[in-house]
Amino acid sequence: MKISLFQFYYLLTPVFFLIEWKTDMDIRVSGILTESQTYLYFAFCCACAVICFAKPNWESFVAFFESVINITLLLASVFLTSITIAESTTPTTFGIPNLINFLIAGSILLAVFYSSQRRIFCKRDD
Repeated sequence: MKISLFQFYYLLTPVFFLIEWKTDMDIRVSGILTESQTYLYFAFCCACAVICFAKPNWESFVAFFESVINITLLLASVFLTSITIAESTTPTTFGIPNLINFLIAGSILLAVFYSSQRRIFCKRDD
């Protein structure tokens, strides 16, 4: 059985969850989610993985939908952090770990977004 890029991406979901859970670092989820929302997010990603394996023809649509949600969360986290910093009288920072998360997660999400978009609209199986 050949595993596609999207299936591999979703297979890494438990690894991302364990890293976030053990280190309190935001790896895949933006920092604006509460703990219960983070669990729901990872449950959603696991559901995406199940769909990608059960219905391989749907994986491009699933990846597209999931990447749109993630990009929105990532941009919202940066936007809300910026507003919080601007309105706060106490020192609040958007530090190096946040920037690294934004750059890595954003790059991966954009790659998934454009790859799934290309596969949907060009009807290609890469």
